[in-house]
Amino acid sequence: MTVTHSRSRPARSVGLKAALVAGVALCLLAGCAKEGKQPMLPPAAEETAVSLTQGDLVGFVAPSGAYVWRNIPFAAPPVGDLRWRAPRPAPSWEGTRSAVEAPEWCAQLTGPLDELYGFEGGRIGGSEDCLYLNIYAPAGASKAGSALPVMVWVHGGSNTWGRAEEYDPSIMAERHKLVVVVPQYRLGPLGWMAHPALRDAGETPEDKAASFALLDQIAALGWVRDNIAAFGGDAGNVTLFGESAGAANIMGLMASPLAEGLFSKAIAQSGIAYSVPQQNAEEEVRSAFDALFGAEPPSAAELRALPTGDVIRAFAGADGRLKVPTLIADGVVVPEGELWTHVAQALSQRPVPFLFGSNRDESKFVYAFNPAFVRKQFWLFPEPRSRDLYDAVTEHTNHMWRALGVDRLATALHDKGLADYYTYRFDWDEEGDYMLSDFSHLLGAAHSIEIPFVFGTFDDYFGKVGDIIFNDDNREGRDALSRAVMSYWAAFAYGDAPGRGRDDALPLWQAANRSEGIKTLVLDTPAGGDIRFDDSLFTVKSVLKNVRTDHRLNSDNRRCLVASELDKYFGRGVPAIKAFAKEICGGQK
Repeated sequence: MTVTHSRSRPARSVGLKAALVAGVALCLLAGCAKEGKQPMLPPAAEETAVSLTQGDLVGFVAPSGAYVWRNIPFAAPPVGDLRWRAPRPAPSWEGTRSAVEAPEWCAQLTGPLDELYGFEGGRIGGSEDCLYLNIYAPAGASKAGSALPVMVWVHGGSNTWGRAEEYDPSIMAERHKLVVVVPQYRLGPLGWMAHPALRDAGETPEDKAASFALLDQIAALGWVRDNIAAFGGDAGNVTLFGESAGAANIMGLMASPLAEGLFSKAIAQSGIAYSVPQQNAEEEVRSAFDALFGAEPPSAAELRALPTGDVIRAFAGADGRLKVPTLIADGVVVPEGELWTHVAQALSQRPVPFLFGSNRDESKFVYAFNPAFVRKQFWLFPEPRSRDLYDAVTEHTNHMWRALGVDRLATALHDKGLADYYTYRFDWDEEGDYMLSDFSHLLGAAHSIEIPFVFGTFDDYFGKVGDIIFNDDNREGRDALSRAVMSYWAAFAYGDAPGRGRDDALPLWQAANRSEGIKTLVLDTPAGGDIRFDDSLFTVKSVLKNVRTDHRLNSDNRRCLVASELDKYFGRGVPAIKAFAKEICGGQK
């Protein structure tokens, strides 16, 4: 068998989740940064050979025993005249394609997390030629004519950052006999672009969209439908699952008429269903491009001729982060109006089993190293400046995340009488102390910390910061909780309900909609209260009321500070929050 590598790529970065930006400062001060270097590629394994209509592929065998194929094109490169168009069919190739190398990242702006791995921050990384996916399957499934459940992971990263190589579901695939697919999709302004010139130049109805990243995900699902049987997967049993922006994208796909029939179930981890009106997005785009084109509106050809770096940097804020409107309600991919109401409506019209939830301490990733709320002992070890203020701001922002991301939608589904949905809260917070810092308190069950529990591997997750978070003291408990979480997710993929997990040995996870109200499953170790049900529900109104009456905020303008934080992170799509901040702060903001 002759195997040729498709192309070379830059040094690999084992990406960290954006949720732990806070950990960068500590890790750098502790001297744990390491130089990015070209990884040793795994050897191609002839037993993984598969044949597709595009051509022949050969992958490799993971340490878990799972078969892995990486860097498979699912659409034509969206470059040149195909920039800001709906994805076109994937190309074919001659001979046998090596599928052992990770795909090149979608073009993105590097940040502090990348610096931990030898990459300079503030640079353009990756390529616009990035519409590739990775596949993980149990050993031999591709040869046995299996029809195993398929799970398609949609990665997070604020829709501006992230890559397929961050995630390794090989343990999950092998342990529970699943075929897991991890596609990439266009990011930042290359994936989300609302501009009249592009719309007018569209060759197809889909070209007139603005949420091109969702069109990429739809194209990936179409490729899975047409090709996954070759890897041992069942094209009729596809479960979407994803986290943060990935979860929000999944809810966009649930509401989109273009994705209907491409998946049968969905899991949304820590996502908030929120879309940007087309008009607002166009105003933001026009403002970003003013510096490049001035008052004269650019043509579609001029926009497509811009260098990649110019496009991305046009949307970079002073803090180095990209300010890009995403999940644009373009009326083509994403319906106009509030996204969460469309999700509820879609589930009532074409029901699919839906599992969704959040982490108890979502917002702590924002505040754990924010100098306004945290100081460093001996210039190194973080601790809250005021424990009362830290607890208040994180509590209220956590509750608002829950209200908007889970409870609002769960209540709407309850009111519609729908039964086939399941909610959870992830509570693991056993990081413990590191030197003089209490990470159980600073981070707790922070945003994205559940991901390694889902995939069953903690190696390299969060990089060297992970060595602090996932340590020998909490190994036994977190490994057991990981087995439980993975088992519930796999059972949902197999049978439309998490039940007692794939091993039929866990507490029964019943649907959230009960005659006595909404019940959510809490995922935790025995030390944290074990797996159990909770009936807490938050609304925007209840969270704002609690901020108004919180005695911890009675001094030093703290109530205005917390109201402003709520407005900063949630006010854009919720007028009541913006009005509350204006009332509380008066002219102080």
